[in-house]
Formats: sequence, C-alpha cells, structure tokens
Amino acid sequence: MHWGSGSGSGSGSGSGSIGSSSSPSLVSSFRKIVRTEGGIRSLFRGNVAATYLWIGYAAVQFSLYARTFQFLSSVQQQQQQQQEGWQLHPSAVAFASGAFAGTCATLATYPFDICRTAFASRGLMPMTTTHNTIVDISKKNGAKIQKMITGKTSSSFSGMKPPRSVLEFIRTTHATHGPMGFYAGAAPAVIQIIPYMGINFALYDYLTTQQQQQQQ
Repeated sequence: MHWGSGSGSGSGSGSGSIGSSSSPSLVSSFRKIVRTEGGIRSLFRGNVAATYLWIGYAAVQFSLYARTFQFLSSVQQQQQQQQEGWQLHPSAVAFASGAFAGTCATLATYPFDICRTAFASRGLMPMTTTHNTIVDISKKNGAKIQKMITGKTSSSFSGMKPPRSVLEFIRTTHATHGPMGFYAGAAPAVIQIIPYMGINFALYDYLTTQQQQQQQ
C-alpha cells in the first residue's frame, strides 16, 4: 500500500542520491534501523497491528469459506435432485467460496493493514516541513530577477513521524482523510485476492478429492 502525495515537483539540485548503486547488506540494514530508529523495538514496529490483521483475516476467511461452500453445495444438491439448473464442478464451488471469503476478509481487516504499513514505513502522520521555492518576480533588460520564498506545508506525506500508538493513528487518519482513509488502495488488494484465494481453495479441494479417491 502506497500513500502518495506531494512528490516534490520542484526543480533544483541536491537530490542526486537516487542513482546510488551501493546496496546495503541485511546485517547493515538491521544495524542502521536499530541505531537510528529507536533500538531493538524498531524491528517490531507495527507488530501489534499485524497480529490483529492476520488473526482477524484467518478467522473471517475460514469461517466464511466453510459457510459459503456448504451453502453453494446444498444449492447444487437441490438442483441435482430437481434435475434443473446448471451444475458447477466442486472445484468451481471452492473457487467461488474462496474468492468470496478472501474478499470479505480483506475488507474486514484492511484498516489493520493500513495501520501496520504506517508503522513499518515510519508512519503517515502529517508533519510540518519547511521548503524553499525560487520564483521569477520580474525581468529587466533580459536578465531574470529571482526571489526565494520560504514556506511551510503540512499536507505532504514525505518526511512523516511515526504514530505513537494504534489509537493515535486511527484518530489522525480519520481526521485527515476521513473513513475512506482506512481503505486507501483497497481496490487493487481485492482484485489481487479474488484469483489468489479462489485458486488456492480450488486447488486444495481438487487435490484433496483426488487423494481421497486414490485411497478408496
């Protein structure tokens, strides 16, 4: 999930570190995080939100999958007894059930995913930053006269301070972005999860059925 705004449209030098080819090692990255971002605790930033995320996701997904699969299977049996309607392959039923369960679980726990990402990426808390802008104020005899204007902004998400707690993140995100701020980027996540969980459960159902048939 990427929160993007205020990517910095100013020209000017001083940002030439983008082309750096040096790649830090895993050990040096750990040391830098521990040294500059608050000690050993910084390695577990966002762990509480991640725990809520995965526990809630698994609970919603598997409970909904079982209920949806049972419901669709019963509908299939009723249609088969009445000899009407169309029949789905059991793996197709598993695909539909898994896609539905994965979508509901994603939407139910997505705010925790946003919160976890905020902690892990140093947060999304607005922080006032100072910027210098050079503007043209006049031209005289072909010579351009420029003036530097110094201002402050708090709308950009570059240079954020991490939230101190989950509650603080919830309050700030709601005040800044409203309820939809907790679902930023949810559409791509749902589009991704539909085929992912559908294929996952369909393949599991197919392989399980094949194994049971071989054992018989």
